Amino acid sequence: MSVGQRLFTLLILLGVQLCFLCIPTLLTAAPAPVAGPIDIEGTIVEATWIPETKIKAIPHMTGSAGVDRVMPARFRVTLAGYSGLTVDALENMWSFYGWSIPRDFNGEGMPAMIVLHLAHPDKTFLKKGMRILVKGYRIFGDEGGDYPSYKELHILSRTPIAD
Repeated sequence: MSVGQRLFTLLILLGVQLCFLCIPTLLTAAPAPVAGPIDIEGTIVEATWIPETKIKAIPHMTGSAGVDRVMPARFRVTLAGYSGLTVDALENMWSFYGWSIPRDFNGEGMPAMIVLHLAHPDKTFLKKGMRILVKGYRIFGDEGGDYPSYKELHILSRTPIAD
């Protein structure tokens, strides 16, 4: 075997070994950094209730993706006229999902609306037009999903708007 062939063989073997060393790292659960806690107040412009969802495990995955799990019943709430968020806090929240801040800004350099996921079993609890205060909102999770939570949810104004 020539020197060039030996070197080529050595490089191939080294590459294969590096691949096997990296595979466990790639298959390990990777929790995302926690976003929050943040107190957010705003007016609901859209409230969609999502019933409890069962998610099957993905075979051979680690972290929450590797086990059967249940996402609680929740609202997907779009808020306008909100307060409590800074640009930095919003970037942290949205980077959790790999999103960038939308170009639809209000006069303060912030998006005109934001979306929160709020767990609640009663699909009639939140309505369009209500003003709410969410205390201690945070998002955490890993490759198996995101898990938003909050400490308290207060309805400040109960003036629903009909669709």
